[in-house]
Amino acid sequence: MTVKDTAERVGAIASEKLNAAGEKIQDAGAHIRDAASSASASASEGLAIAKEKVVDAYGAAVDRTGTAYEGAREKAGIARDRAADGLHENPLAAVVGGIALGVLIGAVLPRSQRETEALAPLGEKLANIAKDALSAAKVAGTEKLDELGLNKEGARDQVNKLVESATEVASSAGSAAAGTLRQTQS
Repeated sequence: MTVKDTAERVGAIASEKLNAAGEKIQDAGAHIRDAASSASASASEGLAIAKEKVVDAYGAAVDRTGTAYEGAREKAGIARDRAADGLHENPLAAVVGGIALGVLIGAVLPRSQRETEALAPLGEKLANIAKDALSAAKVAGTEKLDELGLNKEGARDQVNKLVESATEVASSAGSAAAGTLRQTQS
């Protein structure tokens, strides 16, 4: 065998090996295409199932939200009706409650420096007016009670009269009881 023969033989063997490797690569490529196609189909199916579940969950959430909204709306209507009935039945309580709520909110909210400066004179004026009104009411009330005899002296006189009357009643009752006992013993 010559070098040429050996080279041809090595070339033939290499060619066979390359052809075999090419066939294996083609087989592997076909296998990879099949696996990729199968994976794509599985992913598409999984995506379709997930999409269906999301759509169902969204629909259920919309239904629950609508039901909750309707329930809240109905309860708010009932509360509104009750409040309106309460206002019609007792409007004074509503006014007093509103004033109390306003005072409470005003007490809780912090005052600003500007508010304090602006409202201080008004607060002092209102306090003075309230003191004057209280003093006038006290004087007028005391005068009216004196006029009706409902003062310390009048009350003392009434208590004294009551004690005297009770003493007379007790004395009369005692005398009557003693007289009845004497008559039954005789």
